Formats: sequence, structure tokens, C-alpha cells
Amino acid sequence: MALTLQTGPFANNVYLHPPASMHELKLCAADYVRMEEMQTLYTKFRNDYAATTANPTPQPPRPDTRPREPRQPRFTKYAPLTVAYSCILDEALQADLPMLL
Repeated sequence: MALTLQTGPFANNVYLHPPASMHELKLCAADYVRMEEMQTLYTKFRNDYAATTANPTPQPPRPDTRPREPRQPRFTKYAPLTVAYSCILDEALQADLPMLL
């Protein structure tokens, strides 16, 4: 039996406290199996929980329904025009460019 046991807490416990009967060995083995399964479940749930909290699913952006104030001009003063508006509009119409106001 000593040659077939893997090293670990169960084998150490069996070597330190040898069971008196096969029934005691089975009970001890069942306890260690339960302990290992609980450790496995604990690490699985911990990893799953950490993965879900670290990367939450992105929510789609909600439309903004707040009323917007009109935008203020970027500058308070602009350079004055050196040509009349009518000349600029005439040139735009002659060049077939879209007229922007």
C-alpha cells in the first residue's frame, strides 16, 4: 500500500497515524476526497466570480434625453471681412459651389 499512495496530505496522515482497519482507512479516504472536492469547487467559484467582476458586460449607451443648451461661439471676436458679402456670394454662385451661410 505504501508504494501506491501518491505523496500528499492523505499519504502523510496514513503514515503518521496508520488505520487499525480497512473501514477506518475508507473513512479517512472519504474525508480527504470531500476536502479535495471542496477545495476544487472553492477555487472554481472564486475564479468564476473574479472573472465576472473584472470584465463586466458592457451596457449599450442610453440615449441622452436631457435638454441641451445652445452652444456658445468658440471665439468672441472674429476677423472682419475685407470684401462685401455680395461679392463672396457672387463668386460662390459663379463657381457652382454649394452656398454656405
